[in-house]
Amino acid sequence: MSSRASEVRTVLLLLFALLLAASALQMTAHGDRVSGLEFENDIYFVSSKSTEGGWVELEVTLRTGISRNVIVEIVSELDPEEGWSLTAPPPIYLQPMDEVVFEVKVTAPPGQAAGTRCRVTITAVKEDGGDLGSDACIVEVLPTTDFVISPTEEVLIDQPLEGELELSLSNTGNIPLTFTITSSEDLLSGASTSLLASGETAALLLGYSFPTDIDRSFILLIISPAGSLNTLAVQMVREGDRLHIFYGRQPRLFLYPSVPPEDGSVTALVLGGEVNNLGIETFGNDNGTEIVSNVIKSASELDRPTFTLKARGFTGKRTISVRAFGFVDGHRTTSNGVPIRIVGERAEKGLPVSAPAVIGGMTGGISLLAGSAAYLYSASETFRWRWLLLTLVPLYSLIKDDKVLDHFFRGRLYEFIKVNPGITYTALKDHFDVNNGTLTYHLLKLEREGLLVHRNMGRYKLFYAEGVRIRGCEIVVSELDIEMLSIIGRMPGINAPDLFSSVSTTRSKRTMSRHLKQLQRKGLVDVRSTGPERQLFVRSGEHSYLNPTRGVVELSDLAHHSTG
Repeated sequence: MSSRASEVRTVLLLLFALLLAASALQMTAHGDRVSGLEFENDIYFVSSKSTEGGWVELEVTLRTGISRNVIVEIVSELDPEEGWSLTAPPPIYLQPMDEVVFEVKVTAPPGQAAGTRCRVTITAVKEDGGDLGSDACIVEVLPTTDFVISPTEEVLIDQPLEGELELSLSNTGNIPLTFTITSSEDLLSGASTSLLASGETAALLLGYSFPTDIDRSFILLIISPAGSLNTLAVQMVREGDRLHIFYGRQPRLFLYPSVPPEDGSVTALVLGGEVNNLGIETFGNDNGTEIVSNVIKSASELDRPTFTLKARGFTGKRTISVRAFGFVDGHRTTSNGVPIRIVGERAEKGLPVSAPAVIGGMTGGISLLAGSAAYLYSASETFRWRWLLLTLVPLYSLIKDDKVLDHFFRGRLYEFIKVNPGITYTALKDHFDVNNGTLTYHLLKLEREGLLVHRNMGRYKLFYAEGVRIRGCEIVVSELDIEMLSIIGRMPGINAPDLFSSVSTTRSKRTMSRHLKQLQRKGLVDVRSTGPERQLFVRSGEHSYLNPTRGVVELSDLAHHSTG
């Protein structure tokens, strides 16, 4: 018995030795190649409009059994190549038995028909050119229903009580669409059904007949392709035997040359409500022209205030483009543009008032000091403000002769800050498109006159009208954060994937996930788990935040829904 047991033990030991040897051979055979490179899915989907291509991020996992450190390059191949593009990551550093998850971004060309497919192949290659493995997947274009309806003219004035409206309807999706056009009133005729191919645009002529027993009407054009819904609001205002037509729900401004025409004279027409602080401004390429204009504190519907303009910055006559502007419930609105002939006054003598010109005339020692402070100047509004007060504003004040235009600009500046409390220095500079010296000079004037106050928050300087409650704010958020908060506020309980797909800007999932986590850490977003799903809510309470381009805004302005 003992001899037989000894033989059995010997056989078992031999079998175990053979297994070890086979395992060692297998490890040697596979010791210098990637043990796994694969897409998360075999097929991905992307949308594609006729006006722009869509994009999708493909998640790829790279696993290695390599027994040494290695740098791997990701090589891509697209079939077909025409119009499609792929963004791969930079070379990846792998350690032994490492696993890396990365993303490649695939962009479809505009106007790709629904169902079009592209085969994506990626290969991992070592520095010395050795192929370590590859995988492939399919990207398919989804049907995209999208269209644009727009009037050929935003505002029509002095129209007959019977006529036609001309609209443009464009199919910007990638499938043919059948459009059914209806209206909420009986004033329109000619509504019909139209079939538009992808990328096709059609002109729509809708007849109207306005009754003489009403003064104004609101019409909702309903355009419904393939079960979706889009609307265009049409407003009609009767003035005697004339009709004014404009689009949208907000009051509108219309600007036209005065009758009879006269150099520097324009007339505005207010439609749809009241507009406050109505004035005239140049826009576009005005070649440095500055205009002087009176300001109308308030204009009601169908008011037609006339503005007689003066200009400076040139001599003789010049054609410039001007438009009317005003404020409706604190929001700025502008009119159409009008070219006018205007007579310019003689240019002012003296030194230029722009900050670059003043700095250019300083001594070498001051230039060196300015250069050493350049980083702080660009990074901090608070530092920039103090620097300008110490250097440029005294010089600016010496060469500056307060004119009517300066009072007009300060009035606009004050009104804008009044309706945008907590606005930042940078946002003011961008909105009014002025240099640092000009803006600092006029802000200082308003503060000395007791009309403005400011508050420093970190590297930002916030401005308020005197008497306005200064809202506390310790949280800075970006434009992406604002959009995400707005979406969550409109759709409480939305999950993260749906939130990311609703964001209009082109950002990676990784970026949006990072911003969402920051919003949670800042106490602006709550996460609730209901089974496997995580729902997002905007936190309740009177929160305020700072956005460098908008200033201080209450969180409740964005979030119409919040957690209890």
